Amino acid sequence: MRRVLALLSVLAVSVLLAVSAAALDFDPYKADVSWDNAPEGTAYLDILIKLPEDDAAYTSFNAPPRRIAKGTIDKEERAVYEYESLNITSESEIAKYQSGGYVSMTCHYRYLRTMTISGNDKEGYFDRVKQKLELYAGTAPDLTDIHKKYGDLKAAYVDQNGKVLGVTDSFEVMYDKSEPYAIVADGGKLTFRIFGSGTFSGIIERFGGAVKLAYTVLIIATVSALVILIRHIAGRKEPDETAEGE
Repeated sequence: MRRVLALLSVLAVSVLLAVSAAALDFDPYKADVSWDNAPEGTAYLDILIKLPEDDAAYTSFNAPPRRIAKGTIDKEERAVYEYESLNITSESEIAKYQSGGYVSMTCHYRYLRTMTISGNDKEGYFDRVKQKLELYAGTAPDLTDIHKKYGDLKAAYVDQNGKVLGVTDSFEVMYDKSEPYAIVADGGKLTFRIFGSGTFSGIIERFGGAVKLAYTVLIIATVSALVILIRHIAGRKEPDETAEGE
């Protein structure tokens, strides 16, 4: 009986930890970026933030975004991509853009690791344009903290030569537990999806990763206490196996 209880305890721990990991399997340092109803000629969506030049995160010019020029499937059925850089330099309009304190995140945010455009490829491999924004994890604020620190985001529709074709004029934060961390532009509207829902939205927005960590620790502590309790009860109710043999 003790062995059965021990096995059930191990299974319970495994299942609960797996569920917790699945529920928290989001990376706040990465975001999907997409857009609709953009001006003609738009090559990508640049994120604009209120970033002062004296901020430690500001840099004069980052590497320009890269675009997937071609996508194929290799013999092992794995996706293989070829990349190309857009014709954007420190002299491009988007690099010099500054309005109301807003500047290009792609061009000036030091902790932006990559902005990859998976669309507008030459051979039409993709159905629509999407992007992937990735920050340097652990060395900088995550996406939620960026919103807290720098305020509302904006977005600029940019052509392949760095010309600004339009800028969003409204911003909304949405909470989503299933598909968080996404930036979506639709004409003049920009939506930022982050983790959270219901009455806990404000808590999640404010404390972000700390809440997730606390939740995980709470689950582990609860399961561990349950295992100890079950073993203690089993030990009190069952006679000692050695004594029975005698």
